[in-house]
Amino acid sequence: MEERNERLNEQFSELVKEWAAMKTGKGSSALSCSSTIEEAMEFVENSPRKMRSPCRRKLFHDSDDNDDETEMTPLSHSTCWSSNVMRVGDTNDKKEKRQKRGMIVCVSMVAILLLFLAVVMDGGFDHWQINTLAPKKGVKAVTKKKTEKVTNPLFERRPKQFGIGGSIRLQRQKRILKQRLKVPPALNQFTKTLDKNLATSLFKILLKYRPEDKAAKKERLLKKAQAEAEGKTVESKKPIVVKYGLNHVTYLIEQNKAQLVVIAHDVDPIELVVWLPALCRKMEVPYCIVKGKSRLGTIVNQKTAACLCLTTVKNEDKMEFSKILEAIKANFNDKYEEYRKKWGGGIMGSKSQAKTKAKERVLAKEAAQRMN
Repeated sequence: MEERNERLNEQFSELVKEWAAMKTGKGSSALSCSSTIEEAMEFVENSPRKMRSPCRRKLFHDSDDNDDETEMTPLSHSTCWSSNVMRVGDTNDKKEKRQKRGMIVCVSMVAILLLFLAVVMDGGFDHWQINTLAPKKGVKAVTKKKTEKVTNPLFERRPKQFGIGGSIRLQRQKRILKQRLKVPPALNQFTKTLDKNLATSLFKILLKYRPEDKAAKKERLLKKAQAEAEGKTVESKKPIVVKYGLNHVTYLIEQNKAQLVVIAHDVDPIELVVWLPALCRKMEVPYCIVKGKSRLGTIVNQKTAACLCLTTVKNEDKMEFSKILEAIKANFNDKYEEYRKKWGGGIMGSKSQAKTKAKERVLAKEAAQRMN
């Protein structure tokens, strides 16, 4: 304690000397004798911190400065009191700055918290789409608009599944029922189709007379319009094409314009075409039954077609067409009475056939024993 008091007394005496030197101007290298307190304070305020006296640092615990790195200057200790006054102002400014920083940090934290809560309430970050690839400067970003498909709620979409246990099951059951049950002659005649060799030659001729599709029709009408615009007269002959459509084919048969009628074997429902062979036989029009409706549809640029009709052919195809007509008449028109009386179905499965054969063997044995 005594040593500390001695040190304080020495420092106090140094301060007194500095204060006296500042007043008289003797021994002070910093200020002149005419300097006032305000000028001394202004001098200390404008002077760098490294030029402040070490005495002031010891008395007022100015720990902000690093004494080890500070260069000592010949500046007198007369600035000690005035620099202490300015130090109080500096601490007040720092407190205000710290308070402002604290307020800014608090406000920003509250804003971040509110934003996070809003995102969580909105459903999380999953539905946020962040574009990592930003468009280049000066180039407009292309946004694709999604076109929603308009569907009618009255019609429910039921796509067929041809896997195990799917829609193929109904087709198999229907085929087996047709084999097991007795099928009337009017329906059984659709199981007698044209043989492969004759069918290929028939489809070759039909493909020559395919009707024009949409693109060909558009091109033909465009050429016709251009010719009319130029003042030319265009003579267009009626093309020879395959006729399709159930009502149209029926009309051609009734008017005796049809030379050949081709019917699909798998029309569903079969009642649409079940009467067509009888009409063709009555009007003496050659007809045939082929596989299947999708194959007929490809000829006339459709998905499916129940029946097709040829009214005429070109001169170069008449020989081949007449041969096909003779073969078709022999297989269908001439055998109509035979097909009209023949029932179909009644074919049992392998298990039931084995049982009936076993019963027949037992009955044959009993009959042989009776004879003996």
